[in-house]
Amino acid sequence: MKVLIAHFKDGTSQPVFGCVNHQVFDLYLDSPNRISQLEVQLGKPLARFEALEVPALQVPTILSPRELEIAEEISKGTRPYQISRLFKLSVRTVHAYRERIKEKLNVDSNAEIALNLRDRGLI
Repeated sequence: MKVLIAHFKDGTSQPVFGCVNHQVFDLYLDSPNRISQLEVQLGKPLARFEALEVPALQVPTILSPRELEIAEEISKGTRPYQISRLFKLSVRTVHAYRERIKEKLNVDSNAEIALNLRDRGLI
């Protein structure tokens, strides 16, 4: 698995994106304006990126246990109202979780949530 590490100008670092498929990883990096998009999303100026090859099981999940449960349901295609009933949450809360999950995984769709979780070996 390849993992993209963002190194910030303040000296901190964090994993930003991980993917088993190296072609998808390279396409992610080749996307126009990727650095400026990430700076806006992460809220910090970037100093540099680093791509690391690591075993998938060593990549920590950046989702909370509840976010992971909801992300798994989203990956199965479960509708928000069904997730709300399953976890006894409001539909608005489920939507908020979904947006937070997409932000943390740096993805734009439910399908990308599923692919990201699969690539991380979480589903």
